[in-house]
Parts: sequence; structure tokens; C-alpha cells
Amino acid sequence: MVEHGPEAFFLELDGLYSTYRPLGADVTRREVDFLDRILRRSGNRGSLIDVCCGYGRHANEFARRGWQVHGVDISPGSIQQATEVAREESLSAAFSVQDCRTFEVREKADAALVLGTSFGICGDRDGDDACVAAMTRAVNEQGVICFEMFNPGFEALRLASPEGLYRERRTTNGVAHHFESLTPDRSAKEYNVEYRVGEKVFKLNMNMPLYSSDSMDDMLYRHGFKRVLLFGNLNGDQYDQYNSERLILVYQRC
Repeated sequence: MVEHGPEAFFLELDGLYSTYRPLGADVTRREVDFLDRILRRSGNRGSLIDVCCGYGRHANEFARRGWQVHGVDISPGSIQQATEVAREESLSAAFSVQDCRTFEVREKADAALVLGTSFGICGDRDGDDACVAAMTRAVNEQGVICFEMFNPGFEALRLASPEGLYRERRTTNGVAHHFESLTPDRSAKEYNVEYRVGEKVFKLNMNMPLYSSDSMDDMLYRHGFKRVLLFGNLNGDQYDQYNSERLILVYQRC
């Protein structure tokens, strides 16, 4: 049995992430339909960086639509899976094993994205700020940064019970047990995950910071960005502080 924090968990899980959190191609296409539309509305038409790209489901879908894509993730197995798909389809997508807090790219991109509620996965606010700094370095002077995040207002209602919330999720090759609760100051989600695949058991224990749109605005402003768009999900629905499951934020250099 393996038990540790987020970095070690995802390294140990490695190529199994695509089975731990599988999502269908139709979901990915719908999400990228929306993201492609808002990025082009912001004047971006060429290149993007997918941070914490996992097995490349968004990155390769963007490449299918003509974007030049660079995906970064800490998991070698996930990067290998993403690279194989790009190679098989002759897509303009490259992938590299890098930490979201320190990654570097050879050429600056038009946009950088953190999708799938991955922002906050570092487990501490200094690490999240370092991730934003790396994204800032990676985009050009007209660059856009986009986040798909948990909505703290929705999470506060969903996890209102002091006992927290348990759920079991069947995957393609195992079962994942999730227990979530809020920290006493309600500034973070406490995650306890046990993922069983055959004889292997992976455990994750972490606190994931929650950010309001205002706190993200402050963080991004310190890095030279201002918010230009706000949505409640990747369908483009209007944001509601308590009813939207997600917080979609788009920033552009000041």
C-alpha cells in the first residue's frame, strides 16, 4: 500500500490516471468547443500550453483544431500516453514531463490553461503562486491565462456537514473511495482518496486551497494580469456564487 501527498500520489499512479479519472471524447469535445471559442474571442489563434495536462485529452483535442500545443505534467506515464496519441494522429502537439511550478518552454505561447480543477493540486498557496509565475513566463505579451477551478461557494454548501462527504466511484479497472470535507477555516478542501486497482492501493491525503474569483484576481494582478471573462462551467453558463459547480476564469495581461 502506498500513501502520500499529491506529488508522490500522481507519480505513483502514473499511467493509471487515465483509468482513475476517465472522461469520454464527447465531454472533451464539448469543453474544447467552448474554450476554443473564448480563446479566439480574446484574439488568440495559434499556440497554447496545457498545464497539468494529464493524458492529454484537452491538449490533443486542441491540436485537432489547428492549435500548436505543448502539454506539461509531472507523470511520465500520462505524458507517454498523450505523446502516443499525438504521434498516431500526426498532431501538432508536444509533451514534456515537468512540474507545474517550475516548467519552462522554448517559445512563448498565446495562452496557458489549467483545466480539470488541477489548480491547487500543489496543496499550498505558495506552490499555486509559483504555478501562476511559471504560466506568466510562458505566455507572450498579449497572453491569456485560463483556469477551471472548484467554486468555493458551491463547495461550502456541498460539504456543509461537519462529517464531510463520502462517495465511491467505479473506474474501468478498479474502485476509488473519496472522502472530502472543509478545513475548519473553510479555506481548503481536505481530500482523502483510496484507489484500488487489483492488489495495488494508492492513497492521497491533502488539503487543496479554495480560491474565490476575487482572491484569484488579486493573485493574477500581482503577476500583471486582469480578469476579462468569468463563467460557471465549461458550457459557458453564467457564474453563480453558490450554484455553479465550477469557476472558469480568463485573464489577459494588463
